[in-house]
Amino acid sequence: MPNIYRLADGLPQPQRPELQRLAGSYVDAVINQDWPQMARNEAPDQSAGIRREMWKTVTSVRATSPIEQTLEDLRCRI
Repeated sequence: MPNIYRLADGLPQPQRPELQRLAGSYVDAVINQDWPQMARNEAPDQSAGIRREMWKTVTSVRATSPIEQTLEDLRCRI
């Protein structure tokens, strides 16, 4: 998740601090909740919701320039 945290620097407000907050929450959830659950042979559940929130945060960014619009168009086709 350090890469996600750093990549968030390229996002505009308000997505930048939100993604950084979520990245920290994800790391905390994986280490303190998911890994202990997996050690007990239980399915981890905490980090999945945070991953969904990170995805929603990233995909909520809207283009502000022609180049960003082209990149957004390409992303939607992938």
